[in-house]
Amino acid sequence: MWDGKELKGVRKEQEKDGVVELFQRIDDETILHCNHEHYLKYSGGNNDVCDGNKYCQACLLLIVDSDSLYSCMKCNFILHEACALLPRKIAHPLHKHPLTLLPLTT
Repeated sequence: MWDGKELKGVRKEQEKDGVVELFQRIDDETILHCNHEHYLKYSGGNNDVCDGNKYCQACLLLIVDSDSLYSCMKCNFILHEACALLPRKIAHPLHKHPLTLLPLTT
């Protein structure tokens, strides 16, 4: 319960060293990201998921063979490693308040 709202089924934000993360680390190669319901598996460079027509679901840039990425174990959801591991809150030098990255809403 938070501010009178029931939070059952809502994923908690993961905090590590004061940084709120958008994902939960399952093991060394697997995460559960707040924007996807399935586990995402890490794949370093020279990955085998690229067919020249796949795009990162966060930055919308094309996935290439040499990209390190997290890909869904059940569907075609893919994130660049850098996009998957972005912190939830950041301090930007041009803005006086912390900025919050919001989960994708459909």
